[in-house]
Amino acid sequence: MSKPKYKIRYRDNMTTYLLDEDFNSIEQAEYYIECNLGESSLYEVETTNHNKMYEVKLIVKEEHFLKVKAADEEDAMEIAESIGVNSIDAHSTRVDAVSVVSLEEQN
Repeated sequence: MSKPKYKIRYRDNMTTYLLDEDFNSIEQAEYYIECNLGESSLYEVETTNHNKMYEVKLIVKEEHFLKVKAADEEDAMEIAESIGVNSIDAHSTRVDAVSVVSLEEQN
């Protein structure tokens, strides 16, 4: 596995962004902050290594509106359910992540 790289994140109450420089250790990044950036409480060091594999369970809820000719409301519901839908045509979509499992921990 490759050695992690580190970046410096600037964060205040209105803004957050990663600086362009990469560092080979937390110490190098902290030294850079001390020597070049001033107020250290506005900066934090984070790893850029995002190579772990995870399985994420999602619940996807879609809302669709169909126009159908039917004898009554019950018939309309049966016809609409039998027609089905295409996700591309969804009126609205909501995606919720409900669980995360590290696949590397299972091996």
